[in-house]
Amino acid sequence: MKNTLILALILSVTNPVLTQNYKPSTTKQYQSLIDEVFILTLFVDTEVDYWTDEEQAYYVDELHKSQAWLIDQAWRYDQYLTFNNDYFLRNNEIVYIEEASRSSSFQLLNKVMREMNHDGIDEFMDYNNFDFTKQKLKVVLFVKSNSRSHAYNYWSNSEVDVAVVYCRSTMGMQTDHKTISHEILHQFGAWDLYFGTSQSEEKAARLKELYPNSTMISTWLNWEAEVDELTAWRVGWNTEFKPLYNEFTPVRDSKRSSSSRQKTTITIPMRRKRTGGG
Repeated sequence: MKNTLILALILSVTNPVLTQNYKPSTTKQYQSLIDEVFILTLFVDTEVDYWTDEEQAYYVDELHKSQAWLIDQAWRYDQYLTFNNDYFLRNNEIVYIEEASRSSSFQLLNKVMREMNHDGIDEFMDYNNFDFTKQKLKVVLFVKSNSRSHAYNYWSNSEVDVAVVYCRSTMGMQTDHKTISHEILHQFGAWDLYFGTSQSEEKAARLKELYPNSTMISTWLNWEAEVDELTAWRVGWNTEFKPLYNEFTPVRDSKRSSSSRQKTTITIPMRRKRTGGG
């Protein structure tokens, strides 16, 4: 048993497929949604449709609305937050990718980088003189297609820093700042609190009683959405842990302890230059 555990630990550290080459960040509380967060925004044309100037302007505006709302929510928990949308030279650039919806988030980012004539995200960062070991970076890809927007929280061990936002949902509903806020919160560790793969029907009903206005429960209803206290704890705004929170730990996170959430730090997954990939 002991040897098996040691082997598992070695694999988790050394296998790039499993770990996506995570490296420790020197940024204090890197995973927390506080202080300055750098955003790289890119737009993806697909074989389904192309972005118009008006549509692109609309989604840039919705991104800014999302950020303003998150900043306001952070203040509710006495936390300082700001977003830097102007650092990168090719921010808001449009590229064409076929079958974008069939790619994982990080695969899609790699394809976008190659279309922009970069070997990968780390080479792009070098080109922009961005020190990802000391600065927080999140990538938002707006895709011109109908599908389910998504981002992975940092427990998932892959694709944490990339949010894929489709222009419309699978049901054809237009994406707005509420959905973007939901996905950015995922990037910093927020859990889905609705009935589905993360929560059972019983737990989802309980969560709706506890946090009826949570943006992690729904982004479509007409209530005044807010970041609930559990989500605030997940993203580093609420430092007061309650044992109740562990009751809603998604299955994929069930082996993680509450204390490790406060101690673990990661940075964007990258390979070293010239090794290919992202």
